[in-house]
Amino acid sequence: MKHIRKTFAMIKYLSDNFYTIEELSQATDTSTETIEKMVEYNLIPRWTYEINCSISESSLLMGTLSASDNNIKFCHKAAVNWVERAKETLFVNSNNYVTAGNVTKQQMKQKFYDLFNNHKSICIGLSELYDEQENIIGCKFDEQFDFIYQNWCNGAYGICTKNPCDENNIFYKAVYQILLNYLTNQNEKKVYTDNELFQVINAAKKYDLYVSEFTPLSFDISSRKKFVNKFVN
Repeated sequence: MKHIRKTFAMIKYLSDNFYTIEELSQATDTSTETIEKMVEYNLIPRWTYEINCSISESSLLMGTLSASDNNIKFCHKAAVNWVERAKETLFVNSNNYVTAGNVTKQQMKQKFYDLFNNHKSICIGLSELYDEQENIIGCKFDEQFDFIYQNWCNGAYGICTKNPCDENNIFYKAVYQILLNYLTNQNEKKVYTDNELFQVINAAKKYDLYVSEFTPLSFDISSRKKFVNKFVN
């Protein structure tokens, strides 16, 4: 990757991992207008990238030619799964977008509640989420879920989640990143005991299962470089 010019590396990254909204429309047999309405009512995540680009070519025969495109919307390929789920939810709820959007949010909230409730051992970086008996504190969970939900709505998990097609993948990517920040003191810690280093390496290996390659532009400041490359590779 480092030997490829960043522009072409970025094009390859987008081609490998994302659909334009028009390609998503074709892949799901759903109009672009319906997809944009699904985004509006939070039935599916928003597109992850919106890109403006221009290109020019120069040759002795043709001279210099140029073309540009604005506001190209790129959705993670996993959005196919979200669109199919949204279509089913709309069908069950008589194509009422408001109701279907609320149902989707409540279903996600229950799934994340169950995940946080069943994986307390890897949520030590979220100690404020639980009381002394390790029961979830309702208001703290609501805050945590609202943060996750807004990121989901905004398409943020398409940036760095290897397979953001369901709540499980999003959850594991998020909590292992939080755990690594906790174990490494936001990557500021310099000295580790053998046991501490074992915990960090193990968490980084787990994190590696759920975090994707970052874009060629953002890799140098990515959590993959900060944790996986530092502690695993």
